[in-house]
Amino acid sequence: PESGRTRHETIDVIVAPELSIVVCTWERPRNLAACLDSIARQEGVGERFEVTVADDGSRDETPRVVEEFRSRAGFPVRFVTHEHEGYRVARCRNAGIRASSGAEGLLPAVGGGEAGDAFIGDQAGQAFARAAGVAGEDDAVAGAA
Repeated sequence: PESGRTRHETIDVIVAPELSIVVCTWERPRNLAACLDSIARQEGVGERFEVTVADDGSRDETPRVVEEFRSRAGFPVRFVTHEHEGYRVARCRNAGIRASSGAEGLLPAVGGGEAGDAFIGDQAGQAFARAAGVAGEDDAVAGAA
């Protein structure tokens, strides 16, 4: 810079999401679309979460549903899949967790339906409270989205 002038730089800061939502699915694209749309309608959570769709080897339009959703979502959306070798929801969930960013909270969900408008905020609040030692064991965090 010229003598006496201050040089300013813009630095992009990447903020990690507070909550990773893992949606497991297999060949139920309409249900998955409804589930993802309900996640996008959540109130009071802003862009504080990410979604990973973990697919159990669907051979239908599931990847297209996720890609279309990703293109309009205001938060990170990931997609992982593997060859279908029978019902392997644990394998899906584990792959989804590995693909997530490592957020403070984790909300496993099954792509079978819709969540209420405050579902994520309620569940995230319980997850963070439990992590902080405030909530008890009876406060469920996981649920069907």
